[in-house]
Amino acid sequence: MHAPEFVFSGMISNVEKGIKEFGIEYPVVMDNDYKIWSDFANKCWPAKYISDKNDYIRYAHFGEGNYIETELAIQLLLKEINPDLNLPDPMKPVRDTDIPGIHCYRVSPELYFGFMRGRPGNPEPVEKDKIQEFAKPDVQSPDTIYLEGRWLTTPEYTIPSIGQKGQNAKIHLKYTSSEVNIVMNPINNHDSKIEIKQDGNYLTNINKGKDVIINSDRESIINVISPRMYNIINNSNVSTHQLEISVSSNSLALYAFTFVSCAI
Repeated sequence: MHAPEFVFSGMISNVEKGIKEFGIEYPVVMDNDYKIWSDFANKCWPAKYISDKNDYIRYAHFGEGNYIETELAIQLLLKEINPDLNLPDPMKPVRDTDIPGIHCYRVSPELYFGFMRGRPGNPEPVEKDKIQEFAKPDVQSPDTIYLEGRWLTTPEYTIPSIGQKGQNAKIHLKYTSSEVNIVMNPINNHDSKIEIKQDGNYLTNINKGKDVIINSDRESIINVISPRMYNIINNSNVSTHQLEISVSSNSLALYAFTFVSCAI
């Protein structure tokens, strides 16, 4: 069941693209009006619910992880139907960070750009649905998004409003995590580009996310060509860093940062 977190993720064409990209073979129910979400009193993405043969919910887990435990719960309920059922061992975790016993840390929380669920840390009051100029503060608190330049803030996202060619709008964030992701959407299918620095330096092959390209000038960039979550940072451990993102396009909507808490 797919309940969209953002407007673009409720578009059938985008969901169909995601189904194809991830090789999902089972049916996906669109829950754009949150009817099923509300029936389950659900609170987060993702959430897993397993019912038994009598339609009683016997297992639930909220958030990523617990994949082996979830598979074992499925097998337990299948054996209630047929005790002689011969089932394989649970599959190994697809990601290293899902290995049982992996150490998880307290990291930066999910951070939103839109004023409906978040706001920048700049001292300037946010003018909702209006273009305004932000200045980079000298002092920045951790786990807080700071904007620099001209931005338009909407309920769901923030979009640059760059006045002259060659100018950039910037995002500053002091975060704690091993990995950093950002949800972005190129407006009206206009491809956009962002430039990423960590601790004042461009990323390298050691700490760049899987969606980052190191160009011939050794700049770390991402070409945003479709609405989705992009992996921008992949550090070797959970640590605190200063992130700077430069945007040179007025056709890019930024929705949220997410962070990874578990590390090998």
